[in-house]
Amino acid sequence: MLKPATHIVTGVVVLIVDLLTGPFLMFPILFVLPVVFSAWFCNRRLSMVLSVALPVVRAYIAAVHEMYHPMFFVISNALVRITVLCLLAYLVSRTAAQTRELNQRVKILEGILPICSFCKRIRDDQQNWQQLETYISQLQPWLMPRVRAETLRRIF
Repeated sequence: MLKPATHIVTGVVVLIVDLLTGPFLMFPILFVLPVVFSAWFCNRRLSMVLSVALPVVRAYIAAVHEMYHPMFFVISNALVRITVLCLLAYLVSRTAAQTRELNQRVKILEGILPICSFCKRIRDDQQNWQQLETYISQLQPWLMPRVRAETLRRIF
């Protein structure tokens, strides 16, 4: 699991690259990287903070250091970037949560006892197929044989 500082540093590096390339060669598409990584690996809150902070800092840089664009366009671009990045962060964090939940369900389902529906045999840990009664008697030796047989007849 990556630490939140990793994603913040990635965002700062993207901003520095964007600043160093000058006003005519911008890389706002790279803002997606720290937002997506933080949404997937950390949490939604950090990704939302980065979704707002990166375009705001970029707009500040454009307004203060790059006087080539009118302020209306700088603010409009920042708002569009914030909206798109927030939506992306929400969708990626939701997908990550669903993936984690599905992985947990798969682990639970993998732990279920494999049983043949035709012959009612159970596959044990050594991949051998055993009669149901034999398998249960090995798991529960404290039950008397007659009680085991009656219980199995009621169940199956």
